[in-house]
Amino acid sequence: MGRANAVQLTVGRRKLRLTSYNSERIRRGKTIWRLTIVWANLREEANAWIVRSDAFLGLDPSEKCAISYFLGLTVAKLLAERLFVGARIV
Repeated sequence: MGRANAVQLTVGRRKLRLTSYNSERIRRGKTIWRLTIVWANLREEANAWIVRSDAFLGLDPSEKCAISYFLGLTVAKLLAERLFVGARIV
């Protein structure tokens, strides 16, 4: 899942201009959240299948929706990079 971590940092994100110390703290917080969301909600089984974790199954439906949306963006970006051999698509 190493490549997924790199993709999560950029999916759905535009370049931000930092204007204050708080902006930097917010950016760091979002980066940490993006990196940990996959690890918290998915797990890899012995047969290399990726499945939902017990933590994901215990979430509220609105939380599941938000996380599923973000994970969908991540997977779509991974597939696009693989299919188009790293071409940057807007």
